[in-house]
Amino acid sequence: MTKGPGGPVARILELGGIVDDIQMHVHGAVIWRPGEEVLLFLDRMEGSDYRVTGFSQGKFGIERDPATGEAFVRRPAAEGTEIVGAPPGRAEEPFAGSTRVPLTQFVNHALGWK
Repeated sequence: MTKGPGGPVARILELGGIVDDIQMHVHGAVIWRPGEEVLLFLDRMEGSDYRVTGFSQGKFGIERDPATGEAFVRRPAAEGTEIVGAPPGRAEEPFAGSTRVPLTQFVNHALGWK
């Protein structure tokens, strides 16, 4: 599922990497694993390149139910955190306390389609 114009391939630029014997690690940068399925929130850079929004905060792993094949987003636990200045009722959002959310529900909520 994509939002907006796009193609089958997107060039994503990230900080860090390895060239010859030199490695640069940037804390908070996205870590990629071969073969993983992910949902990305991307920001367009100049030209046709993208970057992941908010470093690794814009990357969500996709898990599939082995029996049904249904896709889920694994949401990092935020227990013990406080959202400073959050509007009243923020804790009652549809995904509060959840760690696994159906992909379609997650995308619809992110796009404001509820």
